[in-house]
Amino acid sequence: MRFKYGMPSEVDCHLENKTKIVVDYSRVHVIGTVIAIFIVLPAIYIAWRSMWSNRDIFGVFDQPPEIFLPLTFSIVILHEFIHLIAHPQAGMSNESIVGMLPKRLVFYAAYQGEQSRRRLIITLMSPLVLLTIPPFLIAPWVTPSVVPFLAGLSILNGMASTGDMMLTYKVIREVPPDAICHGEYFGFSTTNDHNSSKPT
Repeated sequence: MRFKYGMPSEVDCHLENKTKIVVDYSRVHVIGTVIAIFIVLPAIYIAWRSMWSNRDIFGVFDQPPEIFLPLTFSIVILHEFIHLIAHPQAGMSNESIVGMLPKRLVFYAAYQGEQSRRRLIITLMSPLVLLTIPPFLIAPWVTPSVVPFLAGLSILNGMASTGDMMLTYKVIREVPPDAICHGEYFGFSTTNDHNSSKPT
């Protein structure tokens, strides 16, 4: 695992017919923000509202800044940590990068080695599956005072996962099942690599 201040370097990809998965990340961020506010937030809210009051759902947002801000920061870190451990070798290889974009105050976990399409999808969706859905499922079984924190985790992480969902949709739609993903590219093994094992 390596640490990077700023964007990760572009990988030296030698796959055949290599194609960038995403060309314009700024556009993804803008569209993702709109979807998060107008689709994801209402959808998660409706799910929680079917079982809990607004006071329970939004209780965490009423916390003072000295509690709410560290909580939000912790969710961001936890979100990226789950991305990291979903990488091949559980994020411990030299191909895994944890970084920060200072101008946007955005943290990220990126994998710059080769991986299968399936593994990339798992990496992208892990935070949503592990941090947004389980809090909703266990909320009926915990102390009521904990419910607002579970709801806050579920809602904030769900919104933060919008970009991951968009990328997952793009990968499923555009990347062939037998393709290899390498950093921001996908492509196919070169002739000399056909007999080598495929990445996981």
